[in-house]
Amino acid sequence: MRGVKPTKTLAAFELSSGVYNHCYSEPLQRITTDFASDGSFGNAVKKTKEHYGIDIPISGIRKIALNHATNMLDATLKELNAIKDVYSPRHREKLKLGVKQIITETDGCMLPIVEIKASAKDKRKKKKLVYKEARLCLSYKDGDITPRFAATMGDVNLTGKYLRQTAEKSGLGTDTSIHAVGDGAQWIVKQLETKFGDITQVNYLIDLFHMSEYLSAANKVITTDEKQQKRLITKQIKLLKNNEYQKVLHYFEGYKDAEDDNAAKDCYRYMINRPEQFNYKAAIESELPTGSGKVEGGHRHVIQSRLKISGAWWLKESADKMLALRTNRVNNEWGDYWGKIKNQEF
Repeated sequence: MRGVKPTKTLAAFELSSGVYNHCYSEPLQRITTDFASDGSFGNAVKKTKEHYGIDIPISGIRKIALNHATNMLDATLKELNAIKDVYSPRHREKLKLGVKQIITETDGCMLPIVEIKASAKDKRKKKKLVYKEARLCLSYKDGDITPRFAATMGDVNLTGKYLRQTAEKSGLGTDTSIHAVGDGAQWIVKQLETKFGDITQVNYLIDLFHMSEYLSAANKVITTDEKQQKRLITKQIKLLKNNEYQKVLHYFEGYKDAEDDNAAKDCYRYMINRPEQFNYKAAIESELPTGSGKVEGGHRHVIQSRLKISGAWWLKESADKMLALRTNRVNNEWGDYWGKIKNQEF
């Protein structure tokens, strides 16, 4: 994409300008990648023409953007390779100092992915649209406004490494406390234990809004009176905020052995299996979040605003690359990346 390196045989103009035959210049690649990161490849074609008077085919825009997205993803994966489940004393010594408190959140959203049958001769006729989970995670130092994001189409172990990376870049150390908020998915809790357990203490809290949805559905089993339902959930939330978890659990205990599945039984099972994840009182007293609103908002502005636009279908590999491009922008690493391009580090 950058063309050939200057040699003595190239014209003087090529040597002085850095523009080579049949190639896109570095400034033009930066412009088109910028446009393609924010909107569709087709829209990037229009913007390049509108602002710079340059016609580039959509295939060219796509190739340029995905090439640089690949570079960004490769650089991130290289960093992740250094993250182990258990750290050596030497690495722990490097992490000795750290910020006092880090907040982390992790959640998934579904993206439209095209699967192509490998044995198909005509790949256009063997496409199937499915939805696969993209996982978004973030970390930030208590008091900061802007989190550090990471996103992947990979498995839970890779997501855990991404989360650990965001925490390290937010100031993780052996004297750091981790406050994690989420929907209680067991894989998240497991990854927190695996990726942070050797360094520091992790306190995981069920998102209070998510918990209230469980309670709301369960209370409809208890009573059909809407006013009574509202009174129940108000009282239950108050009890939870005061760490009176067992009193809330008692409301649904009578449904735990019900023959038919219902929302009250589900709520009881959900709570009984997560007894250590309802310490809302400590979070409120420490002015720490009780909800995972940042990662929910992150889905919209980091992932969905680009990868779920109308008509967008992705190969899984391409989606992963675009996630790397999107997080590069939101983490303010854009300038650093193009500085490395100038220095021929990619």
